[in-house]
Amino acid sequence: MSLLAPHLSLFGGYEKSLYRLHHQSPKTWFTTHLSTDLQAVGSIPATTEVDPCLLISDKVTCLVHVDDKLFYARNPQDIQDVLEELSKRNIVLEEEESVTGFLGVDIYKETHQGEICLTQKGLTDRIIKALHCDHLPAVETPATTKCLGKDEDGDPASHDFSYASVIGMLRYLCLWAFEAGSWLCCKPMCPICFPAQEEP
Repeated sequence: MSLLAPHLSLFGGYEKSLYRLHHQSPKTWFTTHLSTDLQAVGSIPATTEVDPCLLISDKVTCLVHVDDKLFYARNPQDIQDVLEELSKRNIVLEEEESVTGFLGVDIYKETHQGEICLTQKGLTDRIIKALHCDHLPAVETPATTKCLGKDEDGDPASHDFSYASVIGMLRYLCLWAFEAGSWLCCKPMCPICFPAQEEP
């Protein structure tokens, strides 16, 4: 029996929610409401070869991911104008204090070289807090990328945190990492946390 067989109904439910032709379907809502309203207020979609969820006008760029929307403009008033026009069309968006609320990713411009940087400080802080490492001194040198061996003379392992949860957060963090180092740290742990089980 396939390992995925017990979970196929979950995938089917996801597809049904995404593509079902009723008012609550996320895809239907995006194509019939949000994207058309954004076009009507002056945001025109980019070519579908780029990304159907990226809408661009000469003043405002909008990126949509599920229920998160990220607006960029040179002039902040242009964004306010779009939000006001959307509210007239009964689409009221809640404004976040910073862009960190967009998928938990902090996007900022590095001052010295002018590069755009993506970080996940919130998730990183959650991992540090979950592991109770927030009181330890910071070390600037990077961690080794080789797997650590067993400490034969060390104390037995003990922890009061969810091992699977921390590995899950590390894996999610690795999706955004540009270097493979952090993935090498948690990859050997995944079979321990999420062992494959064949159905009888």
